[in-house]
Amino acid sequence: NLISMNSFFENGELGIDLYYPTDVPPGVTPNDPGDVDTGPNENLNFPVITYATPAYAEGQAPPNSTVELYLAREDPSGHGEGMVFLGYTSADASGFWRIWINPPVGIAAPLTALAIDQQGNTSEFSEIEYAIGCCIDIEPNYSKGYAKPKTVCSEGEPAEFTIDVKNCGFGDLDVEILPSSNPHWTLEISNNLSDPDNDGLWNLYVPLGGVERVNFRITPPVQAGAHSKAIFQFRFNATSVWNQTVNGVCIGNLTLEVEVEEVRGVLVTHVTPKWHYGNKRLQERPILEGMTQAYQFQVMNCGNVPESILVGFHQMPGFSLSMTDQFGSYLADSSGNPLRSIELIPGESYYFWLHLTPMDVPAGIYQPTVYAYLADDPSVYDEAFLKIRVMQRGVDNQPPPGGTSIPEKKEISKKSRKKLRLH
Repeated sequence: NLISMNSFFENGELGIDLYYPTDVPPGVTPNDPGDVDTGPNENLNFPVITYATPAYAEGQAPPNSTVELYLAREDPSGHGEGMVFLGYTSADASGFWRIWINPPVGIAAPLTALAIDQQGNTSEFSEIEYAIGCCIDIEPNYSKGYAKPKTVCSEGEPAEFTIDVKNCGFGDLDVEILPSSNPHWTLEISNNLSDPDNDGLWNLYVPLGGVERVNFRITPPVQAGAHSKAIFQFRFNATSVWNQTVNGVCIGNLTLEVEVEEVRGVLVTHVTPKWHYGNKRLQERPILEGMTQAYQFQVMNCGNVPESILVGFHQMPGFSLSMTDQFGSYLADSSGNPLRSIELIPGESYYFWLHLTPMDVPAGIYQPTVYAYLADDPSVYDEAFLKIRVMQRGVDNQPPPGGTSIPEKKEISKKSRKKLRLH
């Protein structure tokens, strides 16, 4: 039975009820898409309104059916009665439909719809949907979804996102941005944001038809592991439109996913005789010709992935050099070339020694240098050096002229001491 473009109201029960004898009591016949129905009007499924504004409504219906939209008289069932006919359209092959309303209805106007198939069967009325006066559209503009954490040898690099917040509704919008919590990660949001109500949430004003761009910078925790991920979710909630409260009605959602990239680095510095972490220079350190002095160094994996690290030293003519671990095992050969790798997890350090003996060099200042690099990538390299002064025996250490005898200390006898009397 075809029921079209009528006005339904004050019927006590449903405006259209495809009552079937098995229904006890009569009422809304639930949709059951995907099968063949029998019964009154073939029990045609009613449309579903997925979105409604004062100017249009859209949703899903049986494919290729005709959809009629009505201003509804509210009904206890929630499906209402179509009181004022507003327009019609045809659903496409997927069932999608949209009907433009001219002139527009008011904000919060109740809307309902029915479907008519190609055989003239008419459905019951849909569930009521209320026209909302706002619309938020969230569109990505720029995305760099990877970040590098800050480490000892790296400043880090945040992930960056830019999104456009569009006002696709029917009035100016005040939008509140509610982020999900993600401990230890740093989140920065910028561009035309404010917090007028001091609630700790970002607020954004978007005029009618306007677009506001919002920038996100997300930094992972210090030493965050490579390939770990974090997901940030944001809700853009319109707090007012045309100065009316619409909390929980007009909402846009955004999900950002950030992956932590590899940071690979090695740092070598000296520990003994003096720790000097910054520019890797020590104060000048004296050493005698022929005397062996040991200097302690530290190598660190300052990245965020496990590494195999090699250490060595540069040769110095006239010096005997060797490099050992804390147990005396050699880490480099006599030429300074690495002998074996050191396995370090992120942030782990390893201590080793450089043994140095000046053999046949003139007095002066010299600069022994040690280095470290990644076993599978020699370009990731670091070095540290000392500054030593070599002094020759018998030259730099000879006593000053005038002999080595010490003058005898003269004792003054008590008898020869004169007393000074005060008058």
